[in-house]
Amino acid sequence: MKRMIFLTPLLFLALHFGCTPMPPMQEGQTVDLAEAERDFDPLAQDRERPIVIGEQEGESGRSGMGQENSQDPGFQEKLSDPGRPGVAQGYRVQIFLCDDLREASRMMAEARSKFEEQVYLEYDAPYYKVRVGDCQTESDGEKLLKIARRFGYQEAWLVYTVISVPEEPDRR
Repeated sequence: MKRMIFLTPLLFLALHFGCTPMPPMQEGQTVDLAEAERDFDPLAQDRERPIVIGEQEGESGRSGMGQENSQDPGFQEKLSDPGRPGVAQGYRVQIFLCDDLREASRMMAEARSKFEEQVYLEYDAPYYKVRVGDCQTESDGEKLLKIARRFGYQEAWLVYTVISVPEEPDRR
């Protein structure tokens, strides 16, 4: 009984401090994204990512890959089923990750000025991810990754995800 009286307050304190949420981030405080992404394995993640913003028709850049996709990539409902026409499993190059929409939008605009390929801004709470390309094969993805690194995106990596592909016309 004496032990119970002694252990009850300790258990209460342990529960209280263990369940207390972290304080909100202060203005100007940053998240160490390298630390957040250290154990990140893109192949172990959910392969379907919602698309927030895609490149507009007619925009192109200077990366020289030679793949131009004028098809609007659509939003999550269009990309949610990789078996639907116009979408497939493939690769994109992730060039940027942050938790600030304005910064991610700025990086997306910068990437659009450099890349000829489609540039996407995806949100996977709490991070915004800027991704480039719609590569159907891993080797095409690796080529685009090399281009991204030449453009200065040294921390870029290849991501297996749902991509936009040109729809084939009906052959009759």
